[in-house]
Amino acid sequence: MKIGQAIREMRLQKSLRQKDLAAILHVSDKTVSSWESNRTEPNMETIDALCKVFECSKSDFWDSATDYVITLSEKEKILIENYRHADVYDKTAVERILKYYERIKDGKS
Repeated sequence: MKIGQAIREMRLQKSLRQKDLAAILHVSDKTVSSWESNRTEPNMETIDALCKVFECSKSDFWDSATDYVITLSEKEKILIENYRHADVYDKTAVERILKYYERIKDGKS
C-alpha cells in the first residue's frame, strides 16, 4: 500500500474531508489531495502529526520499511558523509548539538 492510500483510508475512517484534515495540519486541501494521489509525500514532521490525528504509528503508513525512501539533498548527503569520517570528539560534539536542538524543538530547553 502506498502512503497516499493509507492517508486516504485513515482519513475516511475518521470521517474527515480532505479540507478538514488540511485545516488540522495547517496545509492546503490541495496538499492532502496530492498526498492521497501519491504525487507527493508528507515530510516526517507531518507524518508525526498524522500519527497524532489518526492515533497510529508511523509504520501504519507503509507495508514495509522499503516502501518509503527518504530523498536527501546534496547538502544532507555531504553532512552525513563528513559525519561518517569524523573522529569521536567531533561526532560527540555533533550529537550534543543535535540533542540540544531536539530539546528546543520539543519545548524542553
